[in-house]
Formats: sequence, structure tokens, C-alpha cells
Amino acid sequence: MRSLLALLFFGLILAGCDSGSGDPEGMLEVTDIAPGDGTLVQLGQTLKVQYTGSLEDGTVFDSTDERGGSWYFTMVEGQVIEGWLDGMVGMEVGGTRRLVIPPHLAFGRQGRCLSDGSCPVPPNATVIYEITVDALVDDVIIDEVVEGVGVSAEAGTLVAVSYTGTFVDGQIFDSTEFSGQPFVFRLGVGQVILGWDRGLIGMKEGAVRNLVVPPHLAYGSTGVSGSIPPYTTLLFRVEMIRIDA
Repeated sequence: MRSLLALLFFGLILAGCDSGSGDPEGMLEVTDIAPGDGTLVQLGQTLKVQYTGSLEDGTVFDSTDERGGSWYFTMVEGQVIEGWLDGMVGMEVGGTRRLVIPPHLAFGRQGRCLSDGSCPVPPNATVIYEITVDALVDDVIIDEVVEGVGVSAEAGTLVAVSYTGTFVDGQIFDSTEFSGQPFVFRLGVGQVILGWDRGLIGMKEGAVRNLVVPPHLAYGSTGVSGSIPPYTTLLFRVEMIRIDA
């Protein structure tokens, strides 16, 4: 009987350990630092977050302070490391959570190396993140930079715009600067992504807007082959050049 109990106890210990590391110290550690508004984060949502990532010795290897203050991503596999997907589910919007992420849920045996050859996260490193969820992004975010003058663009209006589109890391994927010509289309009738049809309504000539467009209002789960990955949040700076009847 004692042998059987010992085997059962040993089995429970193994079940409680992370199967990827075989070591209880290799489990994801989650600590809520500050509560939010009660709205819970779920898989599939697009989030606006602030974060700091550090090694166990306190060395900071990444932070939204270095990325312009905010980061946008969708809670799906491939957008972020697995430790974020596992550790952020159930967070409250507005809250802050600390994640201690073992290597197999972070950057693994390869670590995280940059194009310049530096490796801010060494192989097999445990990483620590403090993450604040600022908002769920379920609609286009509009920042009116310049108001413009005259009539406002409405659904069905023919407009000419100049624009630059970037990923959240600042990489440009499209711009009218490439062609040197404004882009002409009819607003609000499906000729452009839904984020534009919603986000450019009400603009006046000379107006400038910054748009944050979540994936479901851009190119969704498919993306654009060779240029825009699936589930990508897009940033646009758009200037209204002309509004026709």
C-alpha cells in the first residue's frame, strides 16, 4: 500500500510540473500587480498594451518606452510568445500583470537575436514581463492631427488622399510616396479596408489623421500574401487632399 501511495504521489508531482521542462521551476508564474476595470482579456482579441521585458538579473531587453509608448497585437498564436498567450488570458483591461516566463514558453534554445548580431535574450533564458493592458481595440482608433477646412467627406464621396501605412514596429508596407500620386477612391462603399471606410468619414480637405486599424477591420486572418501577415494591426497617417461630389 505504501508503495502504491508513493507512486500516486510521484505521479501528482509530475502532473503538476510543466511537461516541457520536467521541472516545477519551469512553470509560468503569474502575479497581478494592479486590478483593472473588470473586463477580461480573451484569446482572439486585439489589445493595446505597455510592457517592459527584463532578464532575471534585471537587465531590460525590450520596452514600449523604446517603441513609442504602446504596442498593438492580437491574442493568437504567432503574434507573441506562448507565455504571453497563456499568461494574459483573464487579465483585466486597465490592469497590470507580472509574468515570469520559462524558456520553452519564451525564446527557447535560440534566444532572441537581432539583425545586428546582438542577442539581448540569451539561449534558455527565463524572461520577466510587466504588462499593462490599456484597451481592447475593437474599432478603428482615430487621432485628428490637423482638422482641415470646408465640407466633410461622407459615405459615397469621391476622395483623393496621400498616406503612409506602417506596422506597429514602424516598418512601412505601403505609401503614396512610392507612386508620387494621391490615391483616389469612393469612401464608404467597400473600395478600401473597413478601417478606412470608418476612419476617414468626416475628414475635411487638408485634414490629417492617424489611424490604428485592428486586423478584423483590415486584412484579418489571411493578411496579404508577401506583404502583410495574418492578424496584423496596421497604422496609417492619412492626409485628405481633395473631396469631390
